[in-house]
Amino acid sequence: MNLIKFAVLSVTLALILNYILNKASFYKFFNKCGYIVGCENEKTTVVSMDGGMIFHKFDEDGDGVLSANEFTKLMRRWTQNGQKLWSYNLPAGIFDRNITLRASYKPLLFNTLLNNENNIISKKSEFSGLQSWKEVNEKSKTFPIKHFKLFLPDVNSDSSIENLIGKTYWLVKTYTKYKNGPGLPSNRYYPPHLSEPTEQFLYEILRMFHERPFVHMRFEPGGSLAVVRAYDDQYLDIHFRIHAEFQLNVPPNLPFWFTPAMFLGNVIIDRTGNDIKQFKLFVPNKKRLNVDLEWMRKMDENDDGEENEVNIGYMPHMKIEMQQPTTDYDDDDDDAADADDDSGGDEDVSGVKWRKDISILEAKKLLEIGFFPFKKVNC
Repeated sequence: MNLIKFAVLSVTLALILNYILNKASFYKFFNKCGYIVGCENEKTTVVSMDGGMIFHKFDEDGDGVLSANEFTKLMRRWTQNGQKLWSYNLPAGIFDRNITLRASYKPLLFNTLLNNENNIISKKSEFSGLQSWKEVNEKSKTFPIKHFKLFLPDVNSDSSIENLIGKTYWLVKTYTKYKNGPGLPSNRYYPPHLSEPTEQFLYEILRMFHERPFVHMRFEPGGSLAVVRAYDDQYLDIHFRIHAEFQLNVPPNLPFWFTPAMFLGNVIIDRTGNDIKQFKLFVPNKKRLNVDLEWMRKMDENDDGEENEVNIGYMPHMKIEMQQPTTDYDDDDDDAADADDDSGGDEDVSGVKWRKDISILEAKKLLEIGFFPFKKVNC
């Protein structure tokens, strides 16, 4: 009798196990490949998420099986073009001099978002990346001075520099002009690989704020533009304007784009690129709103059914500047980040006696016209 009971129990357990394995066929996929995002030619990419959680996230009808459509959505999410977090080595020679940049940031104020009664918007899951972005990615970072030569205009002689005062030039061309094609799609999480040294350098600077900066924006006007504002016998004062954005979310959350109105800044640099007196980059904070937000609510597997939502808000502070050796910076001082009002200022406080210059206000206007030619008015 005991033998019969044991046999019946064994058969019952076998049937239950077989049912589970057949219904949860996707788990067999995970058993073979581990916690993966793709399995091709026996190569496995490992992620630190529980396979069961991923399965239930995409099992939309809860039937224990991923249909072809459900599986397609999962795989598309994990195999977006450019799904890799790039970093670029900025080599330094044995005798190269370095400078240290320091980043500071105060998060966007949710109560400044439009149509956000009772703070409903910020409670949505799409805002998880923004909610968790409380501090900069890297508080300080050291760069070889030689890489700042990339800000210099393509001239050598004194007379040529004099002719360049007030003339803009591109540090990074907008992606559509540079690649002669459409901009980047919105349904991606990671920046494309960058091949130009200036692109890579600006990328590494912007990574001090967040690990996923996009030096190339999805829409016009994009790029990074510079102008020589002033010069003396040794130094140039170069002002620049950067249009860039950040992707704040990672799978399985849908993409969330954080686009500051602009980055302004300047570098006072030796003509040879071997010395720097000043470097500053910041998001202006004197207007009521200075950040655009865009997030996906739906991403169709055929790329023809995306639903996006947009908003605009105010971020009080986002800045990178050169750390002076004699400057003490108190991490606990709440006012330290506000030492500069981030308006950019229209007065030259460098203390340098320039041989020739234009005003800071004029330099800003020239950069603005470079991005928006229609703002040029011929008097």
